[in-house]
Amino acid sequence: MKKLIQKVSMAGMLLLAVTVSSKAQEVAKRKGPQGGGPGKELVANMTEEQKALAKANMEQQKADREALRATFTEEQKAIMANQELDMMAKRKALEASYTPAQKEMVAKQKEQAKAMREKLEATFTEEQKAAMKERRAKMGEMIKDKRKAE
Repeated sequence: MKKLIQKVSMAGMLLLAVTVSSKAQEVAKRKGPQGGGPGKELVANMTEEQKALAKANMEQQKADREALRATFTEEQKAIMANQELDMMAKRKALEASYTPAQKEMVAKQKEQAKAMREKLEATFTEEQKAAMKERRAKMGEMIKDKRKAE
């Protein structure tokens, strides 16, 4: 009986170790071989001009997010502080609660971000365009996998 208990507990520990190892490998695959996100290779192959455009784009988007947050009502701040909601649920709830002025702000920010992205992508070489296409495909797969898991 004692040996049976030992065998069952060893099997349980082995199953736990395999599960943890599998999950760690899955996370490592998503991060890529360099340990960064899927876009790390793309950024590494950018010219200094492209990096400057990308940095300006990121800084503008950050400023846009901060400007939007500055207009949040108490209800919207409560939505953001709600720990029970995941990011997608928070986003849906926030979008549903936007005022007309906030909706207009978000629309303008989306237009501006699209224009900045197109300006950057216009400077890409054919190799960079292919890498971007591959990155978008990987990101799409990751999103689909995440939605399936939920």
